[in-house]
Amino acid sequence: MVTYPGAGSDGLIYWGRLTFANAYEYIKINWDEFHKAFDFTAKKTKESDAEFAARNFDIESVKLNIVDDVKEFHSLGEGSRRISPNLQGDALEAAIRSLDGLGFGDGVAAAYHAREHIKELPGSERVGRSAIEAYQRSAAQTVRTGVAKGPFPEPDGVVKIFYYRSVGNEGVTLRAIVKVTRDGTVRIATYGKPHKGE
Repeated sequence: MVTYPGAGSDGLIYWGRLTFANAYEYIKINWDEFHKAFDFTAKKTKESDAEFAARNFDIESVKLNIVDDVKEFHSLGEGSRRISPNLQGDALEAAIRSLDGLGFGDGVAAAYHAREHIKELPGSERVGRSAIEAYQRSAAQTVRTGVAKGPFPEPDGVVKIFYYRSVGNEGVTLRAIVKVTRDGTVRIATYGKPHKGE
């Protein structure tokens, strides 16, 4: 467990395996964008591009950004929710659709996925909102009103359901993947444009 003041609803980020993976991906997106746009003409003669970029990459700002994103996620009041663990079929789908404030399982997951997929949302879903809010609201809308496909059981007992929604006249289809664990915990696992062939 690592303390980041104000990072979570209780001021902490709990570093489980999935949280660590999402934090890594968040930092990697920032690094990749920085490395791609960076001017390497001022580097030292024997210094590699990677070494020069690493020396100039502002990791502290990235850390502050992820903490701010996690704070915003918690301020929205959205996250994982609980339903009866014994629901199946139409009853399961109805229970998921009725959940108020359904979102990602934790703030780091929400921060990473919003950073990775926000540009996949059409402009009408983003205007007037921050990336975190726009992404969460759009994902929740897709679960509430989209066309469901599934459920698909996974080996660990988790059930996965896909929700698809076409957005207005913009010709964009968005897909939310929702996971339900054995104890009835429901969370959005990812959101954005579906993969080709889905």
